[in-house]
Amino acid sequence: MGNFRGNSYSNKRLKNDSREESNYWKFSWEEMSKYDLPAMINHALKKSGQPSLYYVGHSQGTLTMLAKLSKDQGFSKKIRKFFLLAPVSRLARVKGVFHLMGEIYENYKLYLDLFGDSESLANNALLTSLMKSSCDSSKGLVNCQSLLFAVGGPNSHQFNNSRIGIYLAHNPSGTSVRNMVHFSQMVHSKKMASFDEGPQENLELYGQIEPPEYDLSKVHGDLYLFYSEYDWIASPADAEGYLIPTLPKNCVKLARFV
Repeated sequence: MGNFRGNSYSNKRLKNDSREESNYWKFSWEEMSKYDLPAMINHALKKSGQPSLYYVGHSQGTLTMLAKLSKDQGFSKKIRKFFLLAPVSRLARVKGVFHLMGEIYENYKLYLDLFGDSESLANNALLTSLMKSSCDSSKGLVNCQSLLFAVGGPNSHQFNNSRIGIYLAHNPSGTSVRNMVHFSQMVHSKKMASFDEGPQENLELYGQIEPPEYDLSKVHGDLYLFYSEYDWIASPADAEGYLIPTLPKNCVKLARFV
């Protein structure tokens, strides 16, 4: 099981980098797709001695693999089957907190421009303890449910209420401000595209004023998609209205609404 850079489970100091330095936090899911994901896959294949593996991605884990496969078709040879749980691509039809992120995108970007790259949604021992204790009471449980459902979507009646304190003690577990800005850009633009640095910087970095979109029609491999009515982030509208029709038909082996 892999964890991308920036969260509390994969946040070791690397060489001369420091968690307090802005360069450490200058990444979004795009860097995870380019560097972290292939590093994890290649490490697993080297250890196992196998030429390929089964990949199960959830949410951001599906987004990064889709981005990687669209840019590097040869990488698909290393992925025997790709299982997408709550698949994220374009975020055009989101609700709740993620919809709000798109609405206040300019504020997010302004924060990044003013204060530079830094940590976001950090978790620590105090927060973990607070979440565990505050969700124990009946009143606290309702508040904790409301917090969780405002992000991911309403109760599907398959939710284990007895574990909510544990869930919130580990979630969120940290990422970068730039990653949150990138997600807000996706909601705002309704596109799965590279990070928008601004017209001048985009021209220098990408050779065009607008950040380039990822072409998911170039994805190869066997894909199995699972999505849900109650998911406000990986919405059925985006899965059925964009992701499934955009992927090559021969790649989508299963698309199940659960």
